[in-house]
Amino acid sequence: MTTTDRRVDAPGEDADEESVLVAARLHAHQAFAAHTRPGRNAVWWAMVIGLVGIGTIASAFVYSYFYLRLGADSWPPDGTALRPLGFPLVALALLVVAAGVGPGGDRARWRLALSGGFGLIAGVVQVASLVDSDYDIAGNAYEALVVTMDSLAAIVLASAILVRVFAVVHHRTAPRPGALLDADTALWWGATGIWVGLWLVVHVAPRIV
Repeated sequence: MTTTDRRVDAPGEDADEESVLVAARLHAHQAFAAHTRPGRNAVWWAMVIGLVGIGTIASAFVYSYFYLRLGADSWPPDGTALRPLGFPLVALALLVVAAGVGPGGDRARWRLALSGGFGLIAGVVQVASLVDSDYDIAGNAYEALVVTMDSLAAIVLASAILVRVFAVVHHRTAPRPGALLDADTALWWGATGIWVGLWLVVHVAPRIV
């Protein structure tokens, strides 16, 4: 550190060594932050890695679905009716609205809360639709896969909503975007993508394939 830098960062000419070290650390932290893209902290990366794992599991179920579909004479099997699209379409529309309102660490707290509310209603509608279908995981391969994929989508969405609740509370105590808000953004977009992908397989694939 040069004499000029010491005069700027330190409290005064007689600053002790500890004060100089504190000022140097602060200067280094500010310089690092200025050259680092926001939203790429350890929590963000942990959330992304977790989403990759969940996406891998979802992909395995999708693969199993189409593998069984290609080997079946009829799909769904005889005696199994397709689920009506009414409630699932409502859930999809609510989740699309939720994604439009939020997420994002730069969003206002009320927008984060409103987005989470739409997501919560979408999850409730999704679960109600699954329960109303009377599909049984022990019924046949088709019903088992549909129940599993729909349940996985609901769990992923519930996880995103739970993190959103903590993000809204954090936003109240710390208005500036932080690690939790960055993680919320990553999780919300990832959960929405996985949810929509599974929704398409469960409700659209059996109608066109």
